Amino acid sequence: MLSHLRSQLDLINEQLFQLLDSRAALVEKIQSEKKVSWDPERELSVFGEYTSNYPQNSLKEDLIYSLLIESQAQSFGYPRWSEGDHLKNETPKNIQSMLNPVLLRMRNESEYQALDLIDDYKKLLEGIWENQKLLL
Repeated sequence: MLSHLRSQLDLINEQLFQLLDSRAALVEKIQSEKKVSWDPERELSVFGEYTSNYPQNSLKEDLIYSLLIESQAQSFGYPRWSEGDHLKNETPKNIQSMLNPVLLRMRNESEYQALDLIDDYKKLLEGIWENQKLLL
């Protein structure tokens, strides 16, 4: 029984990595069509759908999703949230500071407000939230 379960897990892992490869190829095509690598307005939509569909996800699962996006788009100039590109001290101290800040704010406003953001990111992020309020 254990052997069978492990074989099933191995198969799922193989399928997962094949899907990741397919996703990476699609991300590359999308990035080549865009003028700007990071589109915070698009991320509002992407993460809004994600948080609606997966409200039960843990902070670690949110980090996995954030890292997936970052790892596949960073060669195109996408911010390295996990490395602190958005932080004044540039050293993430916890999972919250490694997450995409758009996703973090959607999940936990107080944790987002605790981030010590670089002024440029802070202004840009506040701008998209203001634009979002105007659309509602």
